[in-house]
Amino acid sequence: LRALNLSWNSLGTEGTRQLATALRGSHDLTDLYLGHCGIESAAVSHLCEGLSTLSTLRVLNLSVNSLGTEGTRLLGMVYCVLSSLFEMDCIFLMKLRYKKLGPLFHRSVQFNVSKSLRKS
Repeated sequence: LRALNLSWNSLGTEGTRQLATALRGSHDLTDLYLGHCGIESAAVSHLCEGLSTLSTLRVLNLSVNSLGTEGTRLLGMVYCVLSSLFEMDCIFLMKLRYKKLGPLFHRSVQFNVSKSLRKS
C-alpha cells in the first residue's frame, strides 16, 4: 500500500489510535490523507507514534482537524524527524502565532498554514 486516503471519515480518538497501530506495520506508505477526520489534540500523540515509523512518507494531509497547540507541536517534532516528508498540509482550526511554528520551516519543503497564521 503506497497511498491511503481516509479523508472525510470520522476517525475520532479511537479510530486514530487504531490507525496508528496499523501504520507501524506499513513500510511502503508514501501518501497519507486524513483531512476532515475529526482528529483532535488528544489523538495526535497516538498518530505521531505511528507516523514516526514511516520512513517512506512523503505527503501527509491533516487539513481541517482540530489538532490544538500540543498536537501541532508533536506533529512538528515528527516532521523534523521524517526526512522523507516533502509536503505536510495542516490547515487546522486553531489560533497559533506563526513564530511558534518556527521548527517546521527549517527545511525548504511545503507546509501549508492558514492565512491567519501567516500574519503575525
